[in-house]
Amino acid sequence: MHTPTLLAATADFLSGRSVTPRELPLLRQVIREHDAYYYEHEAPIISDAEYDQLYKLLVWLEDEYADHASDSPTASVGQGVSEKFEKRAHLSPMLSLDNSYDPDDLHGFETRIRNILKTDEPIEYALELKLDGLGVSLRYEGGSLVRGLTRGNGTEGEDVTENLCTISNIPKRIPYSDTIEIRGEVILPHDEFARINRERAALGEKLFANPRNAASGSVRQLDSAVTAGRGLRFYAYSCPILEDGSIERYSEVIERLGSFGFETTKIFFETHSDIEQLIVRIAELTTHRPAPGFDTDGMVVKMNRIADWGRVGFTAHHPRYAIAYKFPAELARTRIADILHSVGRSGTVTPVAILDATAIGGVTVGRATLHNYSELAIKDIRIGDHAWLMRAGEVIPEIVSVIIDARDGSEMPVHRPDTCPVCGTALAQDEGKIAWYCPNRSSCPAQLQGGMEVFVGKHGMDIAWFWKKQIELFRSLGILTDFASVYRLGDHRDTILGLDGYREKSVSNLLSAIETSRHAKLENILVALGIPSVGRRTARSLAQYLTRQIPDDSHESPQESILAICNRITHEDLENIPDIGPIASANILWYLQENQDRIVALFNVLDIRLPETLKTNEDSESPLTGKRFCVTGSFEGYSRDQLVEIGERAGGIFVSSVSRETDFLLAWEKAGSKLQKATTLGIPVWTVEDFLKESGKESW
Repeated sequence: MHTPTLLAATADFLSGRSVTPRELPLLRQVIREHDAYYYEHEAPIISDAEYDQLYKLLVWLEDEYADHASDSPTASVGQGVSEKFEKRAHLSPMLSLDNSYDPDDLHGFETRIRNILKTDEPIEYALELKLDGLGVSLRYEGGSLVRGLTRGNGTEGEDVTENLCTISNIPKRIPYSDTIEIRGEVILPHDEFARINRERAALGEKLFANPRNAASGSVRQLDSAVTAGRGLRFYAYSCPILEDGSIERYSEVIERLGSFGFETTKIFFETHSDIEQLIVRIAELTTHRPAPGFDTDGMVVKMNRIADWGRVGFTAHHPRYAIAYKFPAELARTRIADILHSVGRSGTVTPVAILDATAIGGVTVGRATLHNYSELAIKDIRIGDHAWLMRAGEVIPEIVSVIIDARDGSEMPVHRPDTCPVCGTALAQDEGKIAWYCPNRSSCPAQLQGGMEVFVGKHGMDIAWFWKKQIELFRSLGILTDFASVYRLGDHRDTILGLDGYREKSVSNLLSAIETSRHAKLENILVALGIPSVGRRTARSLAQYLTRQIPDDSHESPQESILAICNRITHEDLENIPDIGPIASANILWYLQENQDRIVALFNVLDIRLPETLKTNEDSESPLTGKRFCVTGSFEGYSRDQLVEIGERAGGIFVSSVSRETDFLLAWEKAGSKLQKATTLGIPVWTVEDFLKESGKESW
């Protein structure tokens, strides 16, 4: 697709809207095209952070819907292979490393190893720098360098032998007579990076964004003379033949590579026999990072005893005997060009810093949240200030502090607005709270937009083909005014068909999805309403309670019964419901009272499906009572939602992600990252048979 179209599709996926499984092929295509910009053209058009968001969204969708295509970007390792270079196979797969930003994951890493090896003996680890460059392999035959490949997709890479031969610290001959493959990283030193960008600026050429991309682009030049002038360096860290068990420890492999004439990760290399000692050491290195003169982005932890590598094994993407710990944050200096006031779905008004484009950790950042106006005042952040920007692995960019000495007197303080920047309503603040919010929940455009996005989203009414931009457009035309009006859009079919870009098929798909959503579960409707404090779990509990209050001999419709119960429900009733405390109770009552007409109008156009009632506290307990469980993969004869319902009816507590608090993971075919994390953390993995037996389903 053309670049503008690609950027539009990227922005749409990053908008925060719900993404349907039907869009998986398009998301995969978008990521592949960004891969081409990054790896083949060395000219990415989005930041690493945006790419990571797209990739994580793809991983989540594939796991959520158990749709793992063999040609998906998640099924490959590393970068693509450009048509500019001949493709060659590695002697053995060149895998990536599993990554972590959390030191606690290192405990899980060791637990997994101990569970596999069934040992309580001390495990020795090697600790080395994680180099941030381009992974390559070098093949030597009879002691001579005969081929150099990029990592590529892990199985085959680009033949860049001629270019790699120009790197001065790569030996052209080594004292080894048989065929051998050396793996390592090509990096660009900081001083060379600065020199190259100065020269490019003088010539009016585009500057490299970071040393990593510059190293990749330099190695993948068609003219090897360009590569030779870039001052690249190579550091070796692996040799599969030497790691086949003939050498006892990884530290000895590094020594052997050094004896061949390679510079290695010995520039920083330690061994540790205690995981706690290792974690403390990594914490020290995170605070006081080694400064080798080129980019590093963390530490690599490997089992030092090579004989155990094969026993611990591999996944399709990474070895289980090693893990990369990413440094959690990096500081960079930026300038605050402006401070805007953003209104969220709940009405909370938040200051947002608009930054001069700032490169940090390989990412160009343009904005950062300031969280709230108290923090803005405490840090004395002003428009025009120079400030320190922090970005951790998966954390939103944050202003750490301003650089007072850099002020010249032109900086302008920013104060909290008295009125909503969108609708002009006077802002309010709850007693004891920090946040300020717009109380005009019924007609503030920003809140209405956000509320409608939640309403049509996956966990709400789950209306496919209904996206953020459509909501904005339909609202601007006055044909989308409240939740009930969604179900009157069919009356405006001709109007919609007259809009630019809307065709018969797309409009029919949208209206069909809307009609399907009329037959909705009560718990989904409660989520869709956007009641403060009511998420999926609370909505399930509330739906169960409301259903149990309907008399067995009632002749009313479900809509009439639920509305009648909502009209008489009290704080005490709500606080006796699991997952509902005083704050949630107050929010629910407020919403029911303030939005009665809105709810009635919606219920009148829906066909509400009531849930089967779950076991109450008076019922006998099952082995699942109180256990936190997660579900992943595809199951013959059962949908994921059915299994969740079975578990909850047996007293279990469903959680959407795996953590240390998860009691077990229910997994089957096509299980993805959740199974991997459960294995890492040592969490039991159950089959469907285990699950049904423990849940007592057969007795229901």
